[in-house]
Order: sequence, then C-alpha cells, then structure tokens
Amino acid sequence: MSVRQVPIELSTYLHSRLPTILGSYFSRTVEVKNYEVRVPPQTSFSSSLFQIGVDFVSSGREGHIELFLKQPRYRRDGRAAGFDGMKDKRADMVSYEASRLTHSRNLGCNTPKLVARDGDRIFMEFIEGDKLQTLLYRSVDTPEDQMLLLSGVMAQLADTHNRWKSSFTLFGDYLTVRSREYGRRFATALSKVIGGELPSSERRAILDVFDRRGLSEVINEYDEGLIHGDLHPGQVIITKKGEVYFVDLGRFSQGPVLFDLASVLTSPLANLGRSHKSLVAKQYREERELKKGDLTFRDSLHATTLLCSLIAASHTSSLVHNERTVHIFQAYKEEFPESAQLIQVFPDWYIWNALNEVDYLVKEGIGSGGVSTLRDILRKHFGDKAVNPLVGLVDIELRQNTNDHNGYMKGITLGNSGSNGLEGGGDSVAILDPKTTNRAFTTSR
Repeated sequence: MSVRQVPIELSTYLHSRLPTILGSYFSRTVEVKNYEVRVPPQTSFSSSLFQIGVDFVSSGREGHIELFLKQPRYRRDGRAAGFDGMKDKRADMVSYEASRLTHSRNLGCNTPKLVARDGDRIFMEFIEGDKLQTLLYRSVDTPEDQMLLLSGVMAQLADTHNRWKSSFTLFGDYLTVRSREYGRRFATALSKVIGGELPSSERRAILDVFDRRGLSEVINEYDEGLIHGDLHPGQVIITKKGEVYFVDLGRFSQGPVLFDLASVLTSPLANLGRSHKSLVAKQYREERELKKGDLTFRDSLHATTLLCSLIAASHTSSLVHNERTVHIFQAYKEEFPESAQLIQVFPDWYIWNALNEVDYLVKEGIGSGGVSTLRDILRKHFGDKAVNPLVGLVDIELRQNTNDHNGYMKGITLGNSGSNGLEGGGDSVAILDPKTTNRAFTTSR
C-alpha cells in the first residue's frame, strides 16, 4: 500500500472520536494508545476509503484492532456522491449501508462487521486476506486451482443467499431491481459502450426481447431474492484460513440471485472453459435451499450472464475511456498491479463474452425468438469478435467459452454432471468442502 497523505480533518476527527467509538463497540472504557491510518488505492466513485490500525488499552489489557473506514464523497450541492435520490425508505446512503451490514451479520453471513456509524462515516472491522481478483490472476494458468477457488466462493455465496432468503422480511426497505428494468439496463449499457444513443428502433427491439415473456422471465425463473448487486472478484476476500467474505454492500438490493453468480464467473480472469464454469456453478446450485430444475438453472444463468456481461462492458468502458474517471482507473491498476496490463482490455473482453452468450442463447433456443434480433444488434455494433481480446496479453492457454476439456485438467478429474442439461463431462470434479475450511476433496456424481 503506497504512502498517501491523510486528510488533516480526518486525523483531528479520529483523535477525538476513536476512544468513544471503540468504547461503545466493546461496551467498556477504551484508551487509545496509538493509531495508524493507511490510505488504500481509491477505487470507489462515491466513497473515500481508509484502513486504521488501533492500539488500545481496556480493563488493564492491551489490544489491537484493524478498522476499515468508509465515508461518502460530497458534491458541490452538499449531497453524498452516489446517492441516487430514488424514493426508497433510506434516510441517506450511510444509514442505508450501515443497516445492511448489521442485518447481514445478524444472519451469520460472511460480510463485514459494523463497528459504528458515526455521522456520515461507517467503521467496519477490516478483513485481512487476498481479493479473489488477485488469486484468479495468480492461478490463471492453473485451472485446477481456479476450480477450487471458485467452488469455495460458490458454496459461500449459496449459503449467503440462503440466509438472506430465509429472513427476507428483515430487508423490506431495500431497493428492488425490477424485471421491467432489465431491457432498459441492457439498452443503456449498450449506449454507453458505443458512446452514443441507440436508434429508437433498436431500443424498442431490445425492450421487446426482454419483456413479453422474453429474457426477463428467463432471468427471473430460477430465483429472485436479496443480492449483493456488485459482486465482481474485487469484492470477494479469501482469508488465510480459506474463509470467503463478501464486502461492500453499497448496492445490496432485491433482484435475480444469479446476477451475483454471473458477476463472478464472467470475470476475464476466470480462465475456465464453459464446461468447467458449469461445474463450478453446479456447486452453487447444489448448496441452495431451492429445488428448481437443472434446465431452469442453466437457462437462467446464461440469460443473466448476457445481461451481466454487457453491464460490465459499460462500467469498465466508462472506467477506461472517461477522462473524469482516470484517477479511478489508475487506482485499480495500482491495487492490482499484476493484472494491470489486462484491465484496459476488459471492456472488449466483456463485449466478446456477451457475443458468445447471445450466440449460445440462439443456438439453444433459450428465451423468446427475438433473441436472434438481439444478436443482430450486437453484431451490427461490434462485429463478430471471434478472437479473445486477451490473446497476446497473457502467455497462457486461454480457455474461456471453450466447450471441450482438451485434457488440460491434469492433477484432478472432472465431475460427472450427468444428463442434467449443464454442459460438462462425465468424470468427477475437485471442489471445496463447504463444511470445512480451506480443504479440498474429490467427489463423483
């Protein structure tokens, strides 16, 4: 973590408030002996982020705690950046996220523990570990390691979704990503990627594909519930003990649960063929307390992946090409230096992935007949893009969206997905045991 200047007002604030904040958290008097503020790369559009190590004495005993501080950036009108003004029941962005953190931890989820909300600041316990994005890059040429990593994430994600679903009433005030918005989101994302407004005829065609018992129904068919909403691999932390945590609940909302799953599996750094991504996804499905058919799960996941890919293309394109966000782009490259040379081609990769997904939907007859119209619109703007944009940037065999095994899974055997409608082989798959920590086993199905 590079050295950055700590704002003077933050130092003054911490000096006066830390004893009270920690005293309230521990329910006893706390004397702060020393604290150190570290400023990580600022990768958030709407918040300033800080890590604070605190040495303290309480009840005659010395202690240490690592805190993560998140505070909103403010616009000229005095409102917090990122607050969208939607007519939900949250008083403000800060109280909204604080309540999400509290509810989620009360359900036993592996999400950050709220220490305090103090005015417009949120203090959480800092989670020490590696981000999934870093681990995926380090294992990008060892698919067996990626399978183990992603299977563990899927098991934890399924457990988290089960817990959120079981106590749905706790979250009655949360924003809903409604089905009718999927088409608009897709059209808006496409407009941002091409850098201009879509012709009205294309926009209407996209809305028609998603509505009228189209792709929106397929996306929702597996399950709707509470979702993280922004679960890219940079939001997943794996500790040294192998525990998986999901951080930054800033976009926690109601929506299609497979959006979280697709957000992880569509990462350009998840260098697995389609068969093996299906096996990893199967880990999630088998851990869910939800009995839906295999074909329903498959179809819903592919349709969600198409939507997720284009939204990700829009976000990363804005990040890379917008002069107003160049500082965010630089911060990402600083946080993930190993994969910095790849980040600039992420937009092209997500477009390439979206084209592959829409081709697959058409081939398998998933969704309404209008999906072929959607494919034509994408090809009009992007061409065929038959070549993986990562080719030449990494000196490894690229396997995304391949359908065969090609014998590259040496060291483990691949699992039998049976005749369940999920692409995949007929062997066994190495997965993480969700009931243990940091342990792998091989199972046959």
